[in-house]
Amino acid sequence: MEEYTPESYETFETPPTKKSNTGLIIAIVVVVLLLCCCCASLLVFGWFYGDQILEALNELGRAAPLLLIG
Repeated sequence: MEEYTPESYETFETPPTKKSNTGLIIAIVVVVLLLCCCCASLLVFGWFYGDQILEALNELGRAAPLLLIG
């Protein structure tokens, strides 16, 4: 029976594989775009309805102690 030595094995050099981060980059871009869209819509919403929102918060601020008491 033939004895195996490390020299008897053929070695195949594989080229180094470049790890692709395309999925990660796409995910980051999508998250950033979603955040930008959310911020823009909040700004537009606040621009058009800001007075009504502040009025409602003011009324809620007056009514909140009454709700807590009871």
